[in-house]
Amino acid sequence: MCGICGVIYRDPRRRAEPEVLSKMASTLRHRGPDGEGVKAMGPVGLGHRRLSVIDLSEAGTQPMPNEDESIWIVYNGETYNYQSLRRELTDNHQFRSQTDTEAILHLYEERGFMCVNDLNGMFAIAIVDLNKNQVVLARDPFGIKPLYYSLDGHRLVFGSELKSLVASGEVAREIDHDALNDYFDFQWIPAPRTIYKGVRKLEPAHVLTLDIKTWEAKYTRYWKPEYRPHDGRAFESWQSDVSDALEASVQQQLVSDVALGSFLSGGIDSSLVSLFASRGSSKKLASFTVDFEDETCSERVAAEKIGQQIQSDAHFETLHHESIDRLSELVHYYDEPFADSSLLPTTAVSAMARKHVTVALSGDGGDELFSGYKHHNLAAGVSRLDRVPATISKCMFGAVAGLAPGKSRFNVWGRRFALPPDSRRMSILRLPGAGCRTDLLAEDLRSSLDSRFWQIDRHRQELSGLPPVTQVQLFDLLFYLPNDMLVKVDRASMASSLEVRVPFLSRELADLAFQIPEEIRFQKGQEKRILRGIAAGHFGTEFAQRPKRGFAIPRRRWMTEAATPHMERTILSGPAVAEGVLDRRSVQRLFRDVRGRTSRFVIDRTEELFTLVAFHHWWQCHMSGAADSSKFTPVAA
Repeated sequence: MCGICGVIYRDPRRRAEPEVLSKMASTLRHRGPDGEGVKAMGPVGLGHRRLSVIDLSEAGTQPMPNEDESIWIVYNGETYNYQSLRRELTDNHQFRSQTDTEAILHLYEERGFMCVNDLNGMFAIAIVDLNKNQVVLARDPFGIKPLYYSLDGHRLVFGSELKSLVASGEVAREIDHDALNDYFDFQWIPAPRTIYKGVRKLEPAHVLTLDIKTWEAKYTRYWKPEYRPHDGRAFESWQSDVSDALEASVQQQLVSDVALGSFLSGGIDSSLVSLFASRGSSKKLASFTVDFEDETCSERVAAEKIGQQIQSDAHFETLHHESIDRLSELVHYYDEPFADSSLLPTTAVSAMARKHVTVALSGDGGDELFSGYKHHNLAAGVSRLDRVPATISKCMFGAVAGLAPGKSRFNVWGRRFALPPDSRRMSILRLPGAGCRTDLLAEDLRSSLDSRFWQIDRHRQELSGLPPVTQVQLFDLLFYLPNDMLVKVDRASMASSLEVRVPFLSRELADLAFQIPEEIRFQKGQEKRILRGIAAGHFGTEFAQRPKRGFAIPRRRWMTEAATPHMERTILSGPAVAEGVLDRRSVQRLFRDVRGRTSRFVIDRTEELFTLVAFHHWWQCHMSGAADSSKFTPVAA
C-alpha cells in the first residue's frame, strides 16, 4: 500500500521539478511511511510514498522502470495473483525484485493497458510509456484505492489524495458548487466530482490513457457488474459455491511479508472473513474489535465468542462520546467534506490494529453483494407501488408531501413515492434535495432540485429493467460502496499507515453473486440469506439469525449531547458561516431541532448535525489556511 502522484506537461520545454514532486509526495507520507521516491524525465514527473508489504528490500522502490527504462510505474495497492503472473512473464523479462509492482509493469509491456483485466486485487496505477508517448491511469474494479486527477489543455496532475494535487501548485482550492450540494445531499461527494473545480476522481473499473504528443485523452471502462441469473440450481448449491469462493478470496489475500490481522466487528461478514483467515494463517490470527459504551450499538459479546472459536489473538477497545472531538483532526485525511459517522470507529480500530500489524482484512462488500441492507427490504416493499400508474402516484404522493411539514417523515416519503419507480428505489438510501439537509447551505449556493438526481440518471440505463432488489444492490455497488464505504475505510486506515484488504470485493465473487437469481439471493425480511446460511454452518443458528446492527456510533445520543450552546456558538462564529457558505438561521434552527425533538414523527436531525460539524471542521482545515500537511503525523504514531 502506498501513495502515488505525478505531473505531465504538454509543452516538452517545461520541466517537472524534483522539488515539486517531493512536495507532492510528502503530503502522502501517512500512506507510505517507509520511503519516498521521485523521478523527473523532462516534462514528465512521478512521485511515490512506500508502505512496504511485499519484498521489503530496496528493490521494491518506486518509481520503478522496466529493463531499458522506457516505461515507468507508480502503483498503490496489492495484486494477489502476482506470483502466477510473474511465472507467465519470466521467459521474456528480467525481474529485479519480488514485488507485485514489477509483475504489473511487465504485464503492461506484454498486453497494454487492458492488462488490468488480469489483475486480481485493489489498485491505483500510473504508467508512463516513453515508447508510445502515453500515460496510463487505472483504478481497480470496485474503487478500493483512490485516484484523483486534473487534466486541462496544458498539464495532467494526479495523486492518491487531493492534497497532493494542491501541493503541485497546479490546482487551486476553488469550490465546485455542484459538489458542495452533493455533500449536503449524500454526506460525501460522488465520483467523478470532487470538491474542487477542475479535479476529478477516476471512476472504478476505468482506465484513462493520454497521448502525450496529441494530448488526446481516452476513457475505457474495463468491467462492470451485471445480473446474469442462472436458473435451475438449489439454494444449498449456491451457498456452497459462495462459501468456497469467499474462502478462496481470503486465502489469496493472506500473501504478505509483514504481520497481518483481521477486523472482527461481531457481524456475519467480518466473522466469516476472520474464520477463513485463521484457517489459512501460519500464525495465530490477530483480531481487532471496537465497541461502544451503549450496549445497543456494541457487538463485543458476539466478537468475543467468535474470537474464542477461531482462537484469535483478540484485541478490544471501547469508543467513547469524546471521540467526536477528533473530527477536527481527522478531516485532514479526508481532503473533501465527508460525514459518515462510522469513520470514528473505523479510525479507532485501524489505529489499534496498526500497533500490532501492518495489514488487516475487512468484511466490507458483503452487504452490497448479498442483500445485506435494510433498504434492500424497503426496495422490495416499495416495488409494489410500481403497479400504480406514474401520473397517479406523482399526484397522490406529491400532494401528501405538499401538505406535510417539511421536517416530517411524511414529507420525505411522500416526495420519494411521487418519483418514477427506478428513482423511487434508488433514492431510498439518500433522497437528493431533501430540504432538511440542503437548507444548511446559503441560498445562493443551492442548486436546482432536478439537477440533484444526476447520479441516479447516469446509472438509470444500465440498471433499468432489473428486479427491484438487484437494481438497488447494483446501484449500491456502483454508487454507495465506492463513494462512501471504501473512502471511509481507505482514509481511516491510511491515517494510521495500515493496509486494509477486502476479500468480498473480488470480481469472481461479485460475478458469482449476480448469477444467483434474486428469489434465491434475497428473502423478504431476512438480510444476507446466503451468508447467514454459511455462518450458521460454522457458528450456529443463534449467531447467524441475529439482527444486523452495522458499524455505527450511538449517533442520536452522542450528537444530542454534543449539541451544546458552546458548539453552536463555535460553528456560528466559524469561517464557513462568516464567509457565507452556511445559512446562519438554518444552523440555529438545526441546533434547536436536535435539542428539542420530542416526536418520532419528526425527522431525527442528529445525522445532519454530524454533517454540519464535519463540514465546519473541514472548511476550517482546508479552506481557511490551516491545511499544512507538515503538522500531521499518522494517527497510530
